Amino acid sequence: MDWGKPTLPERYLNTIKKTNLGKIDLELLRKFYVEFICSYEYKFELEDNTVLKVYFEENHLPHLLGLHKLRATTGKKATDIIEEIKDGRLNLKDVKESDNNSLKKISDRLCFFPTIETVLNFTTFIIEFDALKCIPTKLDCSFLLKSEKINVTVYLGIRETDFNSKELTCFPVTFLVDRVNQFKEEKQNVKKVISFTKRKI
Repeated sequence: MDWGKPTLPERYLNTIKKTNLGKIDLELLRKFYVEFICSYEYKFELEDNTVLKVYFEENHLPHLLGLHKLRATTGKKATDIIEEIKDGRLNLKDVKESDNNSLKKISDRLCFFPTIETVLNFTTFIIEFDALKCIPTKLDCSFLLKSEKINVTVYLGIRETDFNSKELTCFPVTFLVDRVNQFKEEKQNVKKVISFTKRKI
């Protein structure tokens, strides 16, 4: 064990920069996500009086990290991937040796994922996403959250589960890095966050 390297999930708190891929530990990342993200309700009130309540579950993690892409050929479910992370069967060292091309495709997600807490805590504007207003994409979400505290554009995509309501329950569908303005933020409907609350659940 490297005694100089923090081994607690707290190491990822308050992150605003890219974490070196060599310092990403999937099991620590899973614990961080469960303890510090999934255990809260995030409530955003927007300038048009729309209220978004965002909830996270452990089985969302593989998709947010892009790990489902590594297991696409096996047909494994999110719960299977979580179990592989827990017992050490899925780790980045082995993935690099067995499927380095797939790892390269998701490395940005993995390296910036520790910033998810910053994105949630410091989002001042939320984009009401319209896929017709950007470069062709498969992205299927209702809103995009980002934080100006991070020097690269990192989006958390969320989807609403109830429609025709001013108070929307949402869940995460993607976490990604956009270095080329792929989603044409200037053409989207951007709404100011007028209040934010984070409640332990």
